[in-house]
Amino acid sequence: MDLKKLDFSPASGTRMLPLTKDETYAGDAGKDFKKAQPFKFLGI
Repeated sequence: MDLKKLDFSPASGTRMLPLTKDETYAGDAGKDFKKAQPFKFLGI
């Protein structure tokens, strides 16, 4: 994946690459990222 092609600006929002339904990705998977809610860290 070419990281230079991804938008890391705050305005782009949080995204994730789904891996829950046995998806397989090859090559440039940047277009396959989906909007997502940021996960919450558990306290210590």
